[in-house]
Amino acid sequence: MCVKHLSIVLTTYARRDVIQRFFESLCAQTCRDFSVVLGDQNDADVLASLISKYEKKFSLLRVPLPRMSLSGARNALLPYAVGDFVALADDDCYYLPTTVEQLFQARQSTPEAAAFIGTMLSSPPEKPLPSGVSLCSRYSVCRKAPSWCLFIKKSLLHKIGDFDPDMGIGAPGPWQSAEETDVLVRIILAGDKVYRAKGVGVCHDPHNLCSVQAVHRAYLYGMGRMYLLHKHRFPLWFTFLNILFPCAQMPLVFFKSGWLGVRYCLATLKGRWHGFHVCRKQ
Repeated sequence: MCVKHLSIVLTTYARRDVIQRFFESLCAQTCRDFSVVLGDQNDADVLASLISKYEKKFSLLRVPLPRMSLSGARNALLPYAVGDFVALADDDCYYLPTTVEQLFQARQSTPEAAAFIGTMLSSPPEKPLPSGVSLCSRYSVCRKAPSWCLFIKKSLLHKIGDFDPDMGIGAPGPWQSAEETDVLVRIILAGDKVYRAKGVGVCHDPHNLCSVQAVHRAYLYGMGRMYLLHKHRFPLWFTFLNILFPCAQMPLVFFKSGWLGVRYCLATLKGRWHGFHVCRKQ
């Protein structure tokens, strides 16, 4: 295993343009101690020219995969990761030029860290992000810790086990989210430490809360959140705070997106309430 090296693991299907944007952001990195493991669920010719172009610019390994769930794909790709840290990238995220450099600076200042949560951004900031890290609890990792902002020590992934195949997008059951939070909670319960690294910025296109697809996903994501809390025996007060949180969001969402945005919040509320009842029966 390489020391001070980042393996960036991502999987993709039918999304060529955003993959190219992500690869371009990697070419702009001020620190080049990284490699990419690409789980390609497309036919071989879909990304062939793109891979041929960028494998000349950084270490890029294409791993052909059949159509599978996100957790299944990550479990299949992790054995190919050669770095001591693993980034769980989305195909539609992209890095700031200093993302990898800031990650290694955070790691140098916090050698005990088992994982870092970067700063989620909708676009590159006008000013440099503040530096510094803060320790997380199993409660705090339940907010603002999407998979595309996670950087996890590979040895910890061996220690705690695979991504839960029953959780995440494409899972066989109703729990279509929270697989990345599940990993963070398991790391903390194993006695290791997770930190937020403010200077490690990762950009992701903002979600359109008003589409029919987004509303459907909100319901499924709400179900997944409740399974996470049930699986790790979070207290009832925290569970009910999670169920009611979409209600607190509604005024701001209405101001930004109108009634269609409120519909998204209601779908999240409904999914969490339904998920709570399903989990209580298990």
